[in-house]
Amino acid sequence: MPTGRGSRLQGCTADQMEVLFQKIHTLSKSASFHIKLTEGQHYRRFYRQKEVLGDFVPPRGRHFAVGSKPVNSGLGFCFVSHTGSIQPSGFVPLDCGNVRTPALADVYRNHQTFRDLLDLSKLTGKCQSCEYRDYCSGGSRARTFATTGDYLGSEVACAYRPG
Repeated sequence: MPTGRGSRLQGCTADQMEVLFQKIHTLSKSASFHIKLTEGQHYRRFYRQKEVLGDFVPPRGRHFAVGSKPVNSGLGFCFVSHTGSIQPSGFVPLDCGNVRTPALADVYRNHQTFRDLLDLSKLTGKCQSCEYRDYCSGGSRARTFATTGDYLGSEVACAYRPG
């Protein structure tokens, strides 16, 4: 499931990711440093579940602002390559235009790929009906795209089953 330079490596399974999330959550309660996850948007689902289930002790420092939306490929974020190609992220190499024409803001607001990524109701599979979708934005669009070829598919490293 790794992408980019790490694509030859073996990624964590969804169950292994849950164990990792528990370790990160436990560490966050005592660590004197801030913990940031890259392409771990579905940790927010894990975190929220801890709150809902009452099995939650707030970490020393927040991993993210409560109530904030996660940044994800094409959702509050875009990438411009060294050639000027506009992409949802460096890990989702879908060419959506070039900074030379049209304007970057126009591509982000109007290109169909970005519009799809901004509309979480377009996610497919289990992410489409997941009650935590707004917390994690459907997980890593990059990992999903690299694994399935579908940037709107289900987060492959999420063990949660909606409902």
